[in-house]
Amino acid sequence: MNLRKYLLVCFVSTLILFLASLNFVQLKSYRSRMHQTAVGLKKEFTKDSVCNLISDIDATVKDSKKVFTFTINDTEKNLFLKIGNRTPSDAFLKSFFAEMSTEFPQMWGYFYFNRETSKLNSSLNARTVWDGDEDLLPYVFAVWRKIDFPGNTLYFGITKKHFDTTLESIYRKRLHEIRFADNNYFWINRIEKYSGGRNYAVCLINPNPAYVEGGYISTDMTDLKGNKPFAIELSELTRKGEAFNSYYLRRIDSPTASLKISYSKLYEPLDWVVGMGIYEEDVDKVVSQVSKNSFLSAPSYSIPIAFVWLLVIMLVLLVQVALEQHKSAVKHDGKVGESNWDGLTGAGKRQFAVAQLEHTFSNFKNNIPSPAIVFFDVDNFRYVNEVFGRETGDYVLKEIIKVIKANSRVSDIVFRWAGDEFLLILDGMKIDYCEVYAQKMLTSVSNMEISYGGQMIFVTISAGVTYFSEKDDTFYATLRRADDALALAKKNGKNQIVARLPEEMER
Repeated sequence: MNLRKYLLVCFVSTLILFLASLNFVQLKSYRSRMHQTAVGLKKEFTKDSVCNLISDIDATVKDSKKVFTFTINDTEKNLFLKIGNRTPSDAFLKSFFAEMSTEFPQMWGYFYFNRETSKLNSSLNARTVWDGDEDLLPYVFAVWRKIDFPGNTLYFGITKKHFDTTLESIYRKRLHEIRFADNNYFWINRIEKYSGGRNYAVCLINPNPAYVEGGYISTDMTDLKGNKPFAIELSELTRKGEAFNSYYLRRIDSPTASLKISYSKLYEPLDWVVGMGIYEEDVDKVVSQVSKNSFLSAPSYSIPIAFVWLLVIMLVLLVQVALEQHKSAVKHDGKVGESNWDGLTGAGKRQFAVAQLEHTFSNFKNNIPSPAIVFFDVDNFRYVNEVFGRETGDYVLKEIIKVIKANSRVSDIVFRWAGDEFLLILDGMKIDYCEVYAQKMLTSVSNMEISYGGQMIFVTISAGVTYFSEKDDTFYATLRRADDALALAKKNGKNQIVARLPEEMER
């Protein structure tokens, strides 16, 4: 739901309330309806945020599997270089994969299956007799390869345990760094028994408080009022794949029980439950803060004053929603206004980028850490326009931005700066991860197979990365540094990233 829809909902609610407001006694009914509207907006925001995080997880899973597939290809070549045309022995395979797993002991695994005796030799803690049912392999390997030898079949690959642990590590770091208003946060649990019961799930990631990570969850657990929220959630997840839930718990900053309203969604490939919640009392604060003004208690309260009061509450609510949308930048659905977005690509327009840069640069001057600033453009885009036509070029730009957004975090915003040149503002992105992030972006684009008008088109992009510097008078000095880095990436052969960091960040 974008801001225009929020505005419409709020305006209609205000109009209904005003027409019904004939005397002071009806104030309670106004506040009740306002509360319902506010909770609805917050729930919509929570659902959008969770769904976008799951899209991000799904893109990371697919990209990681592609990378591991290349690794398996190299390993298969290395294996045949060592054995030639011979059939390998189990002793050789143990030695070979042990050597491959020096850095990550649980990364590689193999099954060596004798098709005549059904005997299984394995580097994993698996059954000694196996019927060759390949439907069981996804429970053992994330990515695997099958090689038939005379009398034997070798299955080897990246273990699911290593793959899942790697993803957990990536998202634990990301989710611990994300901050929302009112101390809201994402959490991730992994279901181990869909039938429920004792220890049916484990808490993988929970930034607030982090000490619960690794703990087990049971469906018979109760909240502070005796409800069983995990049993209710699991029932909804197994039935619909998503769940709105409510339960009472103690906030870290308060000794009393607080009602929390949560939204969670199941990501089946990893058995992850991704969730986020809001405290009802935080919504109440928005609705009630204006009512504390003394003039509201006067019996001479009039209809015009009631209308003003309602408008003020609506304004406070709208400002809070707008700020939260800006903080989460809910992918391409989180629009601030149609005039801010490029009609072709769906990226932010240049004037929107300038406004964001002014805001973030001002924050930087007030000791808030700099976001990463990334300039990128399409390599040889003039050639695409000249050979395939401008309409095809427009389609290519649209597809590139789709891929960039699909591989972006919840908080990232992409802007169209000029023609085929785009700008990314990556809030909270440290330099160590920024280069990995940008490389992932380049790889995703270079792997695209764009089909348009019966023609296959392959493109690449180049990128320049920098950060605000204490010596920058304005953000335009930062942009010049990013543009210089982009020019160097082009000069060095294209399809690459070059970082030009401020002197104070040089390593």
